[in-house]
Amino acid sequence: MKSNPLRSLCLIGLLVFVPTVQAERIPIDQVPMYGAMDRSKVPVLKKGDQDLIANGIKGFGTREKAADAWFSVGWKYYQKDDLQNAMRRFNQAWLLNPNDPKPFWGFAMVKHDLGKAIEAEKLMAKAFDLGFRGADFLADYGRISTLTTIEDPKLPSDTKAAYLKKSDEMYALSEKTEAKNAYLYGSWATAMFWRGDYLAAWEKVRKQRELGDQPNPKFLSMLAAKSPDPKN
Repeated sequence: MKSNPLRSLCLIGLLVFVPTVQAERIPIDQVPMYGAMDRSKVPVLKKGDQDLIANGIKGFGTREKAADAWFSVGWKYYQKDDLQNAMRRFNQAWLLNPNDPKPFWGFAMVKHDLGKAIEAEKLMAKAFDLGFRGADFLADYGRISTLTTIEDPKLPSDTKAAYLKKSDEMYALSEKTEAKNAYLYGSWATAMFWRGDYLAAWEKVRKQRELGDQPNPKFLSMLAAKSPDPKN
């Protein structure tokens, strides 16, 4: 049986001592980009990082390919709602390839799920600046840009307007990238809901359904409680 390079990398990660951010006792591997700490000054971390990179190249051929594989592992954890392991793997993917935008998407989505939309938005902006244009990513960016205005209702009106404008732009770009994407319309519906534009939310729900996907029942109940489906 061939060895599994992902398992080898995982074992390396388990052997590395993980310090914490002292102020909040947050493990440093739960902070995007390891909190920008200089890991080379901590011998055990430096050795662990060197081993991660060496084994990544050995197992996948290049750091970039290893980073892609590690991001995929992180995304699977994220989809299982295992945010700690997801963040840990996204950090390792970033370590392998700091210029890859995907780990920043991963960081942002973990922050999103933790209710930290403002932090998430900055990470999405970084991924966008690095050239990421995937349709699902753009839809997530649109949702997060809207949620920043919900997280901090005291935002100045011009800042709020800028976030909402960015949300509109990201959704439009996502639609242009992949018009028949049910995930896009499901995300867009929730953003319109949080904006209080319930008619627009129902419109996106209909497009989502036309593409063969069903909205979350809990979301539909929330939307119907605010405004019944105008088509019924």
